[in-house]
Amino acid sequence: CLFVLWGWQADIVSLKSISSGMVAMNPMTAVGFILGGFSLLLSRQKGYKLIIAKALAVSVILIAILRIIAVIGLYDAGIDRLLFNQQLQTTLYNGQANHIVPHTAFGFLLAGISLLLLLNGRILASQWFALPVNGLGILSVIGYTYHLSSNYLSTSFTPMAFHGGVCFMLLSMALLFAE
Repeated sequence: CLFVLWGWQADIVSLKSISSGMVAMNPMTAVGFILGGFSLLLSRQKGYKLIIAKALAVSVILIAILRIIAVIGLYDAGIDRLLFNQQLQTTLYNGQANHIVPHTAFGFLLAGISLLLLLNGRILASQWFALPVNGLGILSVIGYTYHLSSNYLSTSFTPMAFHGGVCFMLLSMALLFAE
């Protein structure tokens, strides 16, 4: 995910979106994965490091909730436009600017809850929230593999970035095997 941020900074298409015809990962999506990964890395720590891990997990949930609220139409805080706003407006897919897609936000919500449960010692409950995250990542990768987005009736559908699906699979597997 650091490579995605580097891709946005240096305008390297292959780091943002694997290839030019695919969806680019939103920079805040990359930040969400980085925050979730660091939270998971700090999950075995004690004291102030555990507090930092919980704050990082809450940050992942906050990114998700702010984007879900924007998708519903209640309030757009612009969470997905905090980084590289000018480039995001010109990086189009199906004629739409690059935003965190709703299913990515939902995946972050579940992953963040799973992280918080894990950090509070609720391992089994954490795993139940991590399983759908894994399914979301698998479905995204399968969709790209078989080009399923061409079968959607809505032409305004924006799929999750390919490497976003891979990152969700990796994050959920790490959550499942954390204990």
